[in-house]
Amino acid sequence: MSNLVTGNWWKLDTVGVVTVHPVHVVKMTWDSPATSGDKLLIKNGNGDIVWELTAIAGGTGITYPNALDLPVHGFNLVTLGSGTVYVAIKAS
Repeated sequence: MSNLVTGNWWKLDTVGVVTVHPVHVVKMTWDSPATSGDKLLIKNGNGDIVWELTAIAGGTGITYPNALDLPVHGFNLVTLGSGTVYVAIKAS
């Protein structure tokens, strides 16, 4: 698979640098991690951890609505144990 990063919704299923540019994240959902203990790690362009999550149950999505209304300077999906990450970006 490959990441889809057009428009204001990103669909991420492949690790790697998503963007080196600043983005404003307003919502993120990690959909259907396969097993308990799967990891999700996102870092900014400086290598600082922005989000680090661990699934507590397989098949259960994790959503962070509006609690993430913040700018991120670069977006790097470092670890994705399973599932898909959906990210809502505020329009510039």
